[in-house]
This record gives sequence, structure tokens and C-alpha cells, in this order.
Amino acid sequence: AVLPFTHLSNDPEQEYFSDGMVDEILDRLFKIGDLKVISRTSSMRYKDSKLPLKEIARELGVNNLLEGSVRRIDNNIRITVQLIDAKSDSHIWSHIYDKDLSDIFSVQSEIAKNIAGELRTVLSTDEINQIDRIPTENIEAYNLYLKGRFFWNKRTIDDLKKSINYFEEAIKLDTTFALAYTSLADSYIVLGEWNFLPPDEVFPQAKHAAMKAIELNYDLAEAHNALAAIKRDYEWDWNGA
Repeated sequence: AVLPFTHLSNDPEQEYFSDGMVDEILDRLFKIGDLKVISRTSSMRYKDSKLPLKEIARELGVNNLLEGSVRRIDNNIRITVQLIDAKSDSHIWSHIYDKDLSDIFSVQSEIAKNIAGELRTVLSTDEINQIDRIPTENIEAYNLYLKGRFFWNKRTIDDLKKSINYFEEAIKLDTTFALAYTSLADSYIVLGEWNFLPPDEVFPQAKHAAMKAIELNYDLAEAHNALAAIKRDYEWDWNGA
């Protein structure tokens, strides 16, 4: 399980970045077939938790925990990570990354690979390629994407509308950013599924964004997942879903 990272920046507006790092590291770990990785929904319940790590691990049913902290000042980032054996409450591996924001993708990939190595997992060539894949060359677009995901996870109508604005801004900066299109679809889907806005208003927009993401990257699982939700909840196309 990847626990929520501690946000060490003095600026509370930067919390989206530390939460985003957890999501992105999780995404890379999910691509490693030999690892069972607990979902974000389950692990984020322990944000600011005072429970002992052994107790958290027992509740989640895991052998190892990754915890860390993030500090960001302008484009300078420090990410500290620790992989812990929950049974013995001992460190397996730890590292401090002092990097420029432009190196953020290599840091995320390196963390995932190091965890795999420490847990004696052999990565296939396909898994390595998946882990190393860069979602966008535009760092500012990526930063806007992280902000959008932060507000998307809050699940209120106002926050979902904010997330849409951020994803649209990210797409303006990089029109080939498939994940941003997928997240745009996700925002519209939740607005419709939760009856925040009329389904006929939001699901067609969701489908347009999801299809654009698939057009840009057919192998993007998140985009197919979004399209499946649209087929299931709006079009009632069970076989298609």
C-alpha cells in the first residue's frame, strides 16, 4: 500500500502536488503484474492517521507500506520515500530525491522500479515500457492535470467544475495529452452519475473526451474504462460496456 505522502511545503495550495505524486506512483505500481497494490480509495483513508503502521498494514491486508513526504518550492522538489516491512516495522529501502520539476517523471519511474527490485519482482520489457511512458512533454500541462485530479477526487459539484477547467487548460497546452482528455471525461461522468447535472448534458461531452483519448492512445486503459462507464450508465449498452 502507498500511504498518503506528508505535505511539507509552507504553501497549502501545493497539497495537490503531494497527493498527485501518490496517484502517479500508484499508477506505475499498478502496471507491475506480480505486485498486489491496494487502491487509492483504501489507502487515502489513512491521510493524517495516527495509527501505527502495523495496524494500518493489518487493516489493509498488506506486507509492505510505502510512505513519504513532498516539499516543493517553485520548480524545486524534494521527495522522500521509505519502503517498510510492516511485520517487523523495519526499513527495507529509503531514498531522497532532490530534483527539478522537469525530472518528475523519471523520479516516479525510479521509485516504482526500486520498489519492484527490493521486493524481488522481475519486470518484463512491457512493464518497464509502461512504467517509463511519459504522459506529456509539457510540464505545465502536467501540473494543471495534477490540479484537476486533486479537485476531481473531492467529488463536489464545484470541485468537479474546477477540475474540468484545469483539464481543459492542460489540453490547450498539449492537445495530444490523452490522460487529460480521459480525466475530462471522468469529471463529466461523475457529474452525470451523481445527478449533479442532467445526464443528457454531460455524458455526450464525456464520450467525446473519452473517444479523443482513445484516438490519441488506444492502449490507455483509463480511457477505455471511462468509455465503459458511459456505455453502462448512459447508453445502457451492456455488451459494449
